[in-house]
Amino acid sequence: MAWPSTDPEQVEIGLYPGATIADVQAREGQISASLGYSVAGFPGWSFIYMGSTMPSGYDGRRYHIVNIQSRDGTLGGAPDVAWSAVTAGTYDAKLITVLSSINARMPNTDPIYLSWHQEQDGAGGQGTAAEYRSSFIHVKALAATYCPRALLGQITASESRFVAWCVPEAEWYGLDPHAYTWNGTSGAATAGTFASRMSAILSALSAAGQAGAPYSVHTGASLPMTTAEAIAAGYPAGNVTAGNTAVSETSWEVNWITDMVNGLAQGRALWGDNLLFATWWDRDGTINNRAADERINSDPTVYTAFIQAFVPTVVVPPDPTPTFVPGVIPIVRRFFSMAG
Repeated sequence: MAWPSTDPEQVEIGLYPGATIADVQAREGQISASLGYSVAGFPGWSFIYMGSTMPSGYDGRRYHIVNIQSRDGTLGGAPDVAWSAVTAGTYDAKLITVLSSINARMPNTDPIYLSWHQEQDGAGGQGTAAEYRSSFIHVKALAATYCPRALLGQITASESRFVAWCVPEAEWYGLDPHAYTWNGTSGAATAGTFASRMSAILSALSAAGQAGAPYSVHTGASLPMTTAEAIAAGYPAGNVTAGNTAVSETSWEVNWITDMVNGLAQGRALWGDNLLFATWWDRDGTINNRAADERINSDPTVYTAFIQAFVPTVVVPPDPTPTFVPGVIPIVRRFFSMAG
């Protein structure tokens, strides 16, 4: 099997299942075993601190975000530092270390998708939107020298805050339309549908003057666990609310994934040629101060819904020969090419 696909109309979807390449490869192997053919090279994420070095194993993936966090220290160490200090050059040596490491560890990746302090619009205490922009421009200048194949992007937590936080100097954008429903009794009422959130993203890009800019989408969905589920998973009962009585966590996640798979299967014709890729937050833990489980194997029905993203589907054109002739409906696939 050949993957990734070179079909420009396909939108690839990947996972963030953990902090190491082994976690990613385990998921790729699990899905490959379920489907009976090999899929690999998922789009994904790495998180790295200033002064750290890039782990090996990620080179050659077409879409892989390396997010540099504005933290001085090892993983799990110091909190985010002030963006104004980054702009002032206080952390240049540490930024040069991490940028040089990324460049050396990913010699066959071009471009390298970097982001600087993801979801800064939802952060607290590091500075203002203007200070973030100044720090972004500073990091971009360093990247031009120490990681020259990089495209530095900006990832925001909310499309509703994108216009206020947008950095025009970014070379691509990422938005995170998560479907969390902590504060309501109906998933649809508080989170909207995947299609409506994608439409809001396109509107936000346009309002910020970035309608044609490359962008990616990173999503997840979960209702809060019930108290019993949280205790069984080892979380304090005070961190969760009572279970949603209108929609179960599993059914809500299945619905969101199904909408996502069906929506992205329509490809760039629907969401724009500037849509790069999508990722799913394949994780569990305390999210926004709530215990949640977004793992694709949290339930068999969730897993079945997700792997439909990797099953080729075909719309047969009037002429059964799979050619791309003007006026003829082309073959439509999901995200991955299964060509032999």
